[in-house]
Amino acid sequence: MELAFIVEQLSDFYEPQEARLWILSRQRLLEGRVPAEMIQEGNVDEVLTAISQLRDGVFI
Repeated sequence: MELAFIVEQLSDFYEPQEARLWILSRQRLLEGRVPAEMIQEGNVDEVLTAISQLRDGVFI
C-alpha cells in the first residue's frame, strides 16, 4: 500500500517507469540507501521526507 502511495507522490515529477527506477536505486537524499529497501524495513517516513525535499527543490 505504501509503495503505491510513494509512486503516486513521485508522479509529480517522474513518469511511472522513472518513479520505479527511483525507488529501486540508491538516492543521495537518503544517504545512498535504496528506497525500496527502506520501505521494507518500515522507514516509509524517511522516504516520504526525501520526496518532499525533491518536491520543494531542497537538496542536502
